[in-house]
Amino acid sequence: MPLPSGGDVTLRTLAAAFLLTALGGVALYVLADYLKRYAERKEREIEEELKELEDSGDVY
Repeated sequence: MPLPSGGDVTLRTLAAAFLLTALGGVALYVLADYLKRYAERKEREIEEELKELEDSGDVY
């Protein structure tokens, strides 16, 4: 199958493109999962700190 640049798509280039796309998708999924867990952890920490401030009377 010819490309617009005049080159030709081989099975090797097609497999490499598929592999890179799949690896990129997995990397994005892992990053999104990590960021979600990080945000949830930070939210719990902030809630705990706010509760401590409310209990000590520092928050009006």
